[in-house]
Formats: sequence, structure tokens, C-alpha cells
Amino acid sequence: MKIKLLLFYLFLSLNSSAQINDNISISPNIDKNDTTNRHILLALDSFLLKKDTASYPELFKYWDINDFERFRTPYYFLKGIEKNGAGEVAYKASVMEILPLKNDVYIVKISYISTSPSNLFVKVIFNLIAKYNDGKVLFSSYINLIDDKWKEIIDGEAKYIVSPNRNSFYDQDIQKQRDFNNFISEYLKVEKVPYTFYSTGSVEEFFNIQGFQYHPMMYADSTGGIVFNNIIISANNSEFYPHEIAHLYIKKRMPNINSYFDEGLATYLGGSGKIMYQDYLNKLKENIDEYDLLTVFKKDIFDKSLWEADMPITYVLAAVICDYGINKMGKDKFFDIVDGNKDNHSILNQLGIGEAEFNSIIKDFINQ
Repeated sequence: MKIKLLLFYLFLSLNSSAQINDNISISPNIDKNDTTNRHILLALDSFLLKKDTASYPELFKYWDINDFERFRTPYYFLKGIEKNGAGEVAYKASVMEILPLKNDVYIVKISYISTSPSNLFVKVIFNLIAKYNDGKVLFSSYINLIDDKWKEIIDGEAKYIVSPNRNSFYDQDIQKQRDFNNFISEYLKVEKVPYTFYSTGSVEEFFNIQGFQYHPMMYADSTGGIVFNNIIISANNSEFYPHEIAHLYIKKRMPNINSYFDEGLATYLGGSGKIMYQDYLNKLKENIDEYDLLTVFKKDIFDKSLWEADMPITYVLAAVICDYGINKMGKDKFFDIVDGNKDNHSILNQLGIGEAEFNSIIKDFINQ
């Protein structure tokens, strides 16, 4: 119901919006003559124009530098947001509200809507924080608003920030995570990594604390997570999330690894969602004839078009290839190969796998 009301308000405001320029639209409910609002709108307009091309020093003029230190790219979800799958500009920012919070801190509610009048489509609705001080505006991440209702737990190198919507079994999960932390540190020969772990109670809350009020994946998945620098946000309703922990250590051991083998190794070592690699492998073995593995391999690792319930096949196949490579080359040599080469086909060639024999080699390995 909240989403329906939000969308109704969105389209109502869009129909009578006033433009600051061709880059953003502004709801008529926002007083553009208000000095603070005007500064926020001008800063937002400049930031959105520069977000994909400007250097970090230039972006520091618009976004709190502390967020870059914590999250590396704190506005990751805004990268290319105005483009469709074909790389064409198809969406436009609309500022829906500027809401005062406290002490010159404001919530800025923004949506991206398709530019085609015949096919109005809301891509995303999200909130940013704007800090206004003496004519200067700095944006920051919505997650900074998490309050003291969230429980903080320190466990060795890990700091957990646990949602009040989580269940009461987090002690067991923390112990499992501690054990996995010890294992992967030793396995990858990397010193233990300090990290902050935000534990949410649902996928919806996972998106909410990042500022999203609508995102197409909010209700599509039952688990998920993301890593920023040494910060993990989990949507698994658990403090045990080995897949995302694995990413932290993989990046330390192999800083140049590409996304395909990064996800493959994270799945091989830490599973995906709440299921571990060996369980995925057993399930894949039972249904191996359903897949043309070479076709799956050629898909983008994040392409979910072939995914099924409890079978993120692109991740699982990437994990199988990592398993094969580690068994054939030894883990240290395999790690050096994937750290020094961005091209997947070149890596396969070094493993002795060509396209012609890809299906047979990988299927034989799975079935052994």
C-alpha cells in the first residue's frame, strides 16, 4: 500500500513539475525560492552531471569525503542510472521532496523515471542525505542515519550492527562467521580483515537502509548482500554470510581479479545466499543435462536470466571452474593466474579448456 501511495504521489508531482534545467525535474511541492532548497537543487544538479566522469577530488565538492573512505563509491547505484540496457539515456531524475531532518540536515527524495511519454516507468526511488552549511551542500549516504535501535556487537575484528527486526539467534551465527573468518584467512594466506557487518531482517530492509523506497529487486529475492570496502550489508536475516566475507579476503589476496572469478571463488569458498558450494554442486550434478554450460559461461556473471530457485547457475558454474582450476593447478598458481589476467577465455586456455571441449571437460569434472 505504501508503494502504491508513493507512486501515485510521484506521477502526480511529475505531471506538474518545474525544471531547473534539462537534467532534473522538480516537484511543485518544493519551494524553489527557499534559499536552502535552491542550494540543494543546484548542488544535486551539478553532482548528477559529473558523477560518472569527474575525478574524486572534484566529487568531494559534492559528497562527504568520509563516505568515500567507508564505501569507496558511496553512490554506486547512481552509476549509469539514467541509461537502459542498451546504454541509451532513457531515464531522468525527478526531485520529489526535500525534507528537513535536524540541524541543517535534509532528506532528498529522488526518482528516476523513463523519458518516454508513452511508457512512463519508475526505475528507482531513493533518498540521499544533504548537509547544508553556509551556502555549501554535501551529500552523504542514507545508511548514516541508522539509529541506536540497532544493536552493536564487537567480535574480534568484526563489528556487527544488527537490526531490531532480526531474530534472537545471532550469537550462533556470529560463532559460525568467526570460524569461517579463521578458515578463509588461513586458506588464502591473508591476515584477518577488520569489517563492519550490517545485519538486516529482510531484503526490503536491506534496500531501505541504503535509502531505497523502491527498487525492482526489493521483492524479487529472498536473500542478498553487498560489500563496500570493509563494510558488508546483509539481507540474509543472519550474521553468517560467508560469500560476502570471502569477497573481502579474495580482494586482499587477488586485487586484480575480475568479477567473474571473484564471484566464482566467493561461491566456491562461501556458497551463495544460504547454500554452500557442495550443495549446489550436488544439485547441479542431478540436473546437469538441463544446461548448455558453454552458453552459461558466456553469460555475464550477474545475468540472472538463467537462474532458478536455489540455483544461481552463473555463480555456480564459475565456482565449478575455480574448483577445477584449483584441483588442476594448485590453489596458489590458480590464484596467480586469475589475479593477473582479466580475460576469461585466456584463463580457460591456461587451464587447458577450449570452447570445443568446454562442456565435456566441465561435465566430466562435475560428475566425477
